[in-house]
Amino acid sequence: MRRTSLPQLRNRKWFVALSLLALLSALTSAIPDARSACDPLTWTDADNCATAQTSITGGDTTLYTVAGPTAAITFSDNTCTSPPCALDNSAIALHGTVTNSAGGTFSYTFNDNNYSGSETITYTRTDNTTATIDMTVCAVAPCTITNPTAQIGTYMLTDNSLVYTPDVTRFGQPLTDNLAYVVTDKNGQTTAIHLTYVYPSFTTSGITKTYTNSAALNVPFRHVEQGASYNVQPHGAAWFSGDNGRGGGAANSLVMNNDNTITTIGDNRSGIEARSLGGNGQGGENGGTRTFLFIRFYGEGGDGGWGGAGGTVIVNNSGNIDTDGYKSHGIWAQSKGGDGGWGGNASGLVSYGGGGSPGGPGGKVEIHNFGDITTHGNNSDGIRAESLAGNGGRGGNSGGWFTTGGNGSFGVPSGEVYVESTGDISTSGSLSHGIFAQSMGGGGGGGG
Repeated sequence: MRRTSLPQLRNRKWFVALSLLALLSALTSAIPDARSACDPLTWTDADNCATAQTSITGGDTTLYTVAGPTAAITFSDNTCTSPPCALDNSAIALHGTVTNSAGGTFSYTFNDNNYSGSETITYTRTDNTTATIDMTVCAVAPCTITNPTAQIGTYMLTDNSLVYTPDVTRFGQPLTDNLAYVVTDKNGQTTAIHLTYVYPSFTTSGITKTYTNSAALNVPFRHVEQGASYNVQPHGAAWFSGDNGRGGGAANSLVMNNDNTITTIGDNRSGIEARSLGGNGQGGENGGTRTFLFIRFYGEGGDGGWGGAGGTVIVNNSGNIDTDGYKSHGIWAQSKGGDGGWGGNASGLVSYGGGGSPGGPGGKVEIHNFGDITTHGNNSDGIRAESLAGNGGRGGNSGGWFTTGGNGSFGVPSGEVYVESTGDISTSGSLSHGIFAQSMGGGGGGGG
């Protein structure tokens, strides 16, 4: 059984879902019915709102026209001399519903929007005689959609069907898009429709870990927060449809405070190291291993899991830092999203590779430095601040006669990087910057 989660609203699945959203909006109460231009008319002699008549009486030979859908309309039997005139629940209609009320009065609602033509209401009087009322009912003509607009995503209007496509590269950002269009009913009345699409956000752990050092150190002041992580490559072997991979875990946010001297000697021994690493998403399960008469008929690979988001990283330093070694930065603060899982592979006469999923976004990184920093080794920056998004997973392969490879994932954004420093910074090794700050979005995955 395939699982579909909200963040995997993409590919053909979210195209269908959003098409239905626009269609439902065009058919529900947001759109006026055909009689709205004639309010408060409901029954008319013709379809041009020329004569107002809100009720009719039994025995009347006039054919009345009603445009649907309508509110309930009342009529009564004027041939009845001693009410109540009709048996309860005796009235029926082919293209609407009829209910009885006290005093021989009926309520009719036309509710068949796919029918236009003759309608007959039949009811039984209290003397067991049968009476009928004939009329013409008119279904609402198709509404016309015009003037669509969207601020972030795109839209396509084809055969009076509006499809909205969100900008998937903006997933994970706190955005809301407004889709607007105009609907015109059969009487020419227009109504402006506004739909809101809220971009899905990445899950965060909601936990912040804080660490403070006030002692002189000759070892790194280091903390790394890591979300649950999986192998991004496809796994397993399902008979027909593979399961989707698990999403990588979001990493905790991290705050580190130091107000004393730190001295380190050796490679990869930064004075302060603060990192928040989202977990990698799991690869989708391979599908299509079941055979019948030595033939694999159908296979569908599972989608990869999304990478986990990196948390916010904040470093506050007022102590002096001295490092001597390769890749030994004075302060290294990093928030990195996990990589997205690959789509599962599939085989069969008909097969579909699973879709790769996006990596997690990098979080916000802040460094506030008021101490002096000195580094002596190569590739050892005084301050290094990074927000890095994870890379998207590649689509799964497919094999057989009628096959479709999985879609590769889109890239996701990284976070804001802010560095404030008032202390002296000195570096003497090659490729060693005083301050190096970067915010880099994740790459997209290749198709299967």
